[in-house]
Amino acid sequence: MALQAVLAFYVARTDFDIFPGQELVLYTIVALDALFVVMGAVTRWRVWDFGLIPAVGAVVIFIGAMAGTPPWVWNGADIQLAAAWNTTAFCGIAYVLLYWAMNYGVIAAYPDDQGFED
Repeated sequence: MALQAVLAFYVARTDFDIFPGQELVLYTIVALDALFVVMGAVTRWRVWDFGLIPAVGAVVIFIGAMAGTPPWVWNGADIQLAAAWNTTAFCGIAYVLLYWAMNYGVIAAYPDDQGFED
């Protein structure tokens, strides 16, 4: 999520026009990612459900940008911007997959409620 925040910030700071209002939307994703990282690092709250908001938001923005001008190389963007844009979406997809694996029981993020006995 921290990587997604940094990359969304980088995309928001460029002057490439993806869609109207892109800066507000991308800065919102950055703020939500930063809140998730800080709350996960300094509190004992289980913030995994909250993390779905910026993760799904990044994927929706990626799909929605297809109606505008996505920052890809063949649309006139440089390679760094195109890589940042695509990796932002991949971070969201990876988080959703990890969230699914956690809820399905493939990985354990909440060891205190997995039924382990000492």
